[in-house]
Amino acid sequence: MNKALLDKLFEGFSILRWNDMPRSMPLVELDKHAHKMMYAWLLGTLLEAQDVRIRWLRIVEGGVFELFKRLVCSDIQAPIFRAIEHKLGEELHDFHAWIYEQLRSFFPEALRPAMQQYLLDEEGFFADCEKERLVLEAAHRWASLWELENLIKPVHPREEEVARIREDLRAHIRTRLVRLGLPAEELLDAAGVHAGIAPVMDRLGFLRTQIRWAHTPRLPATSVLGHSMFVATTLFFFVHASNRHLRLSDSTAEARLAHTFFRGLFHDIGESLTRDIIRPVKRAIERKIPVIAEIEAELLHKLVLEPLGRVHALLEQRLTRLITEEFTERFGDAMVDLDAFVEGLAAGREDPVDGWLVKAADDLAAFLEAHKAITYGMQAPALVEAAVLARTRYAEAEMRARAEKLGVPLVRIYADFA
Repeated sequence: MNKALLDKLFEGFSILRWNDMPRSMPLVELDKHAHKMMYAWLLGTLLEAQDVRIRWLRIVEGGVFELFKRLVCSDIQAPIFRAIEHKLGEELHDFHAWIYEQLRSFFPEALRPAMQQYLLDEEGFFADCEKERLVLEAAHRWASLWELENLIKPVHPREEEVARIREDLRAHIRTRLVRLGLPAEELLDAAGVHAGIAPVMDRLGFLRTQIRWAHTPRLPATSVLGHSMFVATTLFFFVHASNRHLRLSDSTAEARLAHTFFRGLFHDIGESLTRDIIRPVKRAIERKIPVIAEIEAELLHKLVLEPLGRVHALLEQRLTRLITEEFTERFGDAMVDLDAFVEGLAAGREDPVDGWLVKAADDLAAFLEAHKAITYGMQAPALVEAAVLARTRYAEAEMRARAEKLGVPLVRIYADFA
């Protein structure tokens, strides 16, 4: 993890999607990829509810690598990009090799072979992981379909063009869902037992309309949804480095990386219900009674967890684990402190998920949002204060000790942005 990698990832907040079409709001890459990975989690969990084994690490890696690939090819429309890949034929390998060269220096050396294989040998990357590949392909188009139906169709003057794109996307998703053995029509139309999915995915999708730092002008203006993907992707690199530092077994490392990635992705799900309440207001309200947390918990249960539970209990159970006390380490249902967490990782305890590291990634994302705005000349006091406080906090002895225990170079990362 380094400054160049974070800078590249942050570009995802500025890369516009569907910019050749009328749309009701700006649509950006990080928002779409966040929603895509939420769909991927949903599909993977539904498969596991049918006793289908899913290798979650492949889904997470595929999602992260594809995001960075799109960051390089940001100016090419998706249909044109696919047409280029189709027509290149044997030269497609050279094109993907060029993409890899644009990204190689950003990636930690230990991750380069996997990224290179994803770009140059996709069949090898997904060998024995066909279900995971289908999950990612379906989720990728499903997030695009959601954007088309909710944020483009209502303002587009040519219904026939929207209808054509819509049917192409639905056909692609339908084919993948059928091959996965999932009820394609029920899922696409949220019918029958799957009726609880649509309102939840709508609620998550609308996180792209909630702008962070709502009282402070910034460039770029980041959404809660895109921020969630930034945090999850940062955690991907943090946990990968930490796993190597702690020399964990492959099974423990894979489980930890996948669980922590999705915890980062869903950590702000409560803001789909209460909006992004600014920190001073939260502190003033919470000083006597933790009322915001109580309201969030009640609404989450009623509007998110219960509807998913009616689809399948495993969806509710898994999401509850991810979002409950999201900054506390845990193994399954058991919450532990950081020392016990590290000991449990070494012992190979099942279902590990980070807490303190999620908070560190969340704070780093907020720091970068402030730092980038300041770099662009926006010197609002709230931005300057936030940037200084974050850098100062993670230079403190206790924070340094925690980062060093986990093998995450937070001090160096903040120093790189000085």
